[in-house]
Amino acid sequence: MSKQQSDRVILGVCSLAFILSDFGTAQFVQKQELHQLMKDAVKTWGPDLRGLVERVDVSTIAPHAIRRVKPTAPWQTTRVTVLGDAIHAMPPSFGAGANTALRDAATLAEKLIAVHRSEQKLVDAIAQYEDTMRGYAYPILEMSSDHEVANRYQPTT
Repeated sequence: MSKQQSDRVILGVCSLAFILSDFGTAQFVQKQELHQLMKDAVKTWGPDLRGLVERVDVSTIAPHAIRRVKPTAPWQTTRVTVLGDAIHAMPPSFGAGANTALRDAATLAEKLIAVHRSEQKLVDAIAQYEDTMRGYAYPILEMSSDHEVANRYQPTT
């Protein structure tokens, strides 16, 4: 493994501490505590990866709280809507944020095309987009915010 590849692996493992840590208190945790959390998280991994985490220079650990948006109740639809992180910002632990935002864009585009073809009124199309988006995005948002669920998730192919 090259030094550059090794640095990427170490960076990836270091980010694990933030995903597993308490969102509200991560910024106040001491670097040594985060390092221990990282070591605990990988204790069942292979010896090479465990060794990478054990050898992390504790002075290079930078605590960072990861936040999320809580699902909001349906709102009165207008000519203005939201998509992506504006409505369902989520931690990276589930790996679904960007894909969900792209799905939002495709769903909204489909509805706007129907408006352009005079098949639907604008506000009705936006309301359908918002209902559809809440149906697929909110469950993903909840799952991505539950560390145990996110760590067990195995996407189907």
